[in-house]
Amino acid sequence: MLHLPRPGAGGIALLLVAVVLLGTLPGIAAAEQRTGGSIVVEDGETVSEDLTAFGGTVVVRGTVDGDVTAFAGTVIIEPGGEVTGSVEATAGTVRIAGNVGGAATATGGNVFITETATIDDNLEVAAGTIVLAGAVAGTANLAGGSITLTSTASVDGNVEYATGEDGEFTNEGASVGGSVVQNENLSTGSGFDGPDIGAPLVGLYGFLVNVLVGGLLLLVVPDTSRRIANRVEDDPLMTGAAGLLALIGIPIGAALIAITIIGIPVTIAVLVAYALAVWIATVYGRYAVGATVLSYTDVENRWADLLVGLGIVAVLVRIPAIGGVFEFVVALLGLGAMAGLLSQFVRGQGGPEAPEQTEAAASA
Repeated sequence: MLHLPRPGAGGIALLLVAVVLLGTLPGIAAAEQRTGGSIVVEDGETVSEDLTAFGGTVVVRGTVDGDVTAFAGTVIIEPGGEVTGSVEATAGTVRIAGNVGGAATATGGNVFITETATIDDNLEVAAGTIVLAGAVAGTANLAGGSITLTSTASVDGNVEYATGEDGEFTNEGASVGGSVVQNENLSTGSGFDGPDIGAPLVGLYGFLVNVLVGGLLLLVVPDTSRRIANRVEDDPLMTGAAGLLALIGIPIGAALIAITIIGIPVTIAVLVAYALAVWIATVYGRYAVGATVLSYTDVENRWADLLVGLGIVAVLVRIPAIGGVFEFVVALLGLGAMAGLLSQFVRGQGGPEAPEQTEAAASA
């Protein structure tokens, strides 16, 4: 059986570099990145560059002078909110009620373009439920199980839609400058062909990336993974509370650092590390879910814990209404367990991974 050596600083650095490289796979590059439970561009606030956001809820009430790329449980551009560039949103629910100066691409369970929304270019959507009630200056490509064009909807170009065999398309009297055509081979700008495979492709991609990240974590720091799972299983309420405190407290602390003379460089470093930690926490949370479930069986294998946890979360997050909440809670558990171990280490109680523990974990 292979016995892995305890990782030193070089191994941990290699892990971090690998995780960062994995994060660049979708080709997402933005001048500003925000991560957290609730990310809000407030009324009167202007983000003067492209914005990439990862969180439980992403809300734009103010102005983003550039593109918005958002991955969240819920993404909302409120009435009065403005994005001067394009919007790409992947979420359980996407609601656009403000102004989008470029194209809008949305993938999710439910997508609503309300009657106050204006999109100055093309609209492309792949979702379970789609309601279009606003104004689109270009064309609209809509792939979903239920698609509704309300009487207030206005599309200057063509409308192409796909509903699959059991789906439903309803036009309540929308104003369409071009033609309205059903096209079951519809290709949306999100890279998905039709409603039946779009969302699964997004889920599959995220699942595979998390498998790679989780595998690296198990190989490089196996005992840390075990300790995190134990923390979640032993005291999930306190662990989740610690995760919520870390999720809110770290950005506040970074903001306080920023007001000092040397604070801005430190703040940037803290926020980059924070974003990375939140991502790793989501993977650790899934691992802990799998470990907890398999603790009721005779299976004792860390790789099985990872795959089962990833699989369970991948299924449950697709449940309407509660899926996003469940995913958020899992992330809090992972973040709280990581914060607890870090606190122990700072107090000198964590110590290095014991050789016999590492050997036992490596042989699993």
